[in-house]
Amino acid sequence: MAAVEADLDLVLAGVRPLSLFANRQKSAVITILTDARKAVGCKHIGHVFNARGSSREETFVSVTYPGKWLINYALRSYFAIDPVMAQPMRDAKPIILNEISICDSAVRGLVDDARRYGLGRSFVSFPVMPFSSHPGSVMFSFDMEYEQFIAYFESERENLRAAARDIHLSVLRVRGFSVSEPGKEALSSLEQASLNLLAEGTGFADAAERLGVSGVVFSAITKSACAKLGCHNVIHAVAKSIAYGLIEVDVGATRPRTAGVPSPAGSTTPH
Repeated sequence: MAAVEADLDLVLAGVRPLSLFANRQKSAVITILTDARKAVGCKHIGHVFNARGSSREETFVSVTYPGKWLINYALRSYFAIDPVMAQPMRDAKPIILNEISICDSAVRGLVDDARRYGLGRSFVSFPVMPFSSHPGSVMFSFDMEYEQFIAYFESERENLRAAARDIHLSVLRVRGFSVSEPGKEALSSLEQASLNLLAEGTGFADAAERLGVSGVVFSAITKSACAKLGCHNVIHAVAKSIAYGLIEVDVGATRPRTAGVPSPAGSTTPH
């Protein structure tokens, strides 16, 4: 375990003293991040989540970034321009920093600096459980140029989303937070698409037509999704799916659309 710890830097932020983060928990979080980094094939991972108490909200951060980058991040006050920090954890869509940097010179400076410090060349952040009591986000950095990364992102988007959710839930458990999962059985792509259309306000008949299925089949799909999520009706299933980040809902622009830039749908944390 010592070799793993030497390879990583772990940062925690929040109201609570760092001393409350026990060594056993620290080792467990390092293992979670290390295993996830290997499984995803990314260069670095950053995880942040908010825990809401009765009277205050605390923010916790764990990352695999080099210590020298964390010092540089603080000295340059990058938290003031970091899009992930500026974005409330209430948006279900991922953020690709490279795209924001095209039309935002301040973010471009952040991304360029992160590259110089060896964090990677492309960066994407996935919000997780954005409307739950423990919203968070997971940043993945990849040693790929933008064009190569976009192709990778398009094909692996859902896998990255699932990995981000697994990291989030695992860290929450290690930190001692009680998390109620929406369902053990994963939703199928058709079930996700059905709930997503309903969440966007599409009627049942129109949603069925857009998916190319009959009304009877669409009803069966939504009933299956409800059963997997432990919900009694579709409204509850949609709300639960949004809360736990199982579907994306366009609640605000998170990525600019710039001419010539591909546009896949799409805190206190350094990158």
